[in-house]
Amino acid sequence: MRLAGLNYAICSIYIYIYIYITLQMATMGAVRYIPLVILSLLLAIFAISPSLDKNTLQGWNINGRIITARKPDGVAHKWERNNTNDTYSPILSNQDRITHARQSCRCYNVTYNSTSRASVFFSEKYKFMFQLVPKVGSTMWQSVLHNTGEKCRIGNGTNMITCQSLQKLKQYTEVLFVRDPLERLVSCYYSKFHISARLSALYEKLYRSMILDIRKQYPKSKNTQHGRLNITFKEFAQIVISNGLTPLPVSRHWLPQYLNSHICEINYTFIGHIEMLAQDGPFALKVLGINNFVVFPEVHKRKGNEHFDQTFQTLPWQMKKQLVEYYHLDYEIFGYSPPRIVTKHTDN
Repeated sequence: MRLAGLNYAICSIYIYIYIYITLQMATMGAVRYIPLVILSLLLAIFAISPSLDKNTLQGWNINGRIITARKPDGVAHKWERNNTNDTYSPILSNQDRITHARQSCRCYNVTYNSTSRASVFFSEKYKFMFQLVPKVGSTMWQSVLHNTGEKCRIGNGTNMITCQSLQKLKQYTEVLFVRDPLERLVSCYYSKFHISARLSALYEKLYRSMILDIRKQYPKSKNTQHGRLNITFKEFAQIVISNGLTPLPVSRHWLPQYLNSHICEINYTFIGHIEMLAQDGPFALKVLGINNFVVFPEVHKRKGNEHFDQTFQTLPWQMKKQLVEYYHLDYEIFGYSPPRIVTKHTDN
């Protein structure tokens, strides 16, 4: 039962008790005490009523700061895919995500062979570390946070400021945003490998030998365009599947998010979902303690989401199954379910 509902129940009990006492006093001839009974009833209701209003807000203590977010009373929350914008609660959803992630990490006994993580944005002044997972709005978040700290990399200081020592600062607030794994993969393809991508020529050079090896298996393939390889999503997916978790150039952009974030060994304060960015984004600024002077930008549609259905239709069923398996732990740990366009084939 919600706290607000509990308070209303207490009020009801008070009223029933006072009515009973009043009737008993009336039958005993103690009518002159009835006004005092009524007055005490009103005072009791008045004392409880502020808590009724307070409980329409969720309170969350972070390093001495009380973080609140409006919640609809009487609405059950589980995963945001089942909620509308009117019923969604960042605090309750975050509690579910953290609990589910910890349980999944224990269930699958996830361990890490390296301390290296994807880039982190840290602020010594405001005592927070924001995990920048590639293709999960990392560029946008760097722009939003740029005046509050700087970028570094945990466990690898190559061309970056190392923040290894900051891991010892337990009082730091750590925030992570994640995304549906296959939507993230599609976004990676269109931003890096599709012929229309700004840097696609560079990635063609990096993966040229792999693409040509794949095309040897399909001699009739004619994907070249104006001297370019014109890498297809199917070819890109084959690179991902064939190389597994082996690090490759820029592979952080598609490697599972549980590896990029070290979710199973870090106690994140807040885990946001990019699909709920309009709600989770501004709330994350509250969690970081910078919402009074940092404004969250307007949320736009994601290209990966726009292209998702038509892109995945180009894959054979077996390859879809392999991709779902590749991102199995991401789906399990972060509480996602594979999109319907994938499951309706993989279930066959």
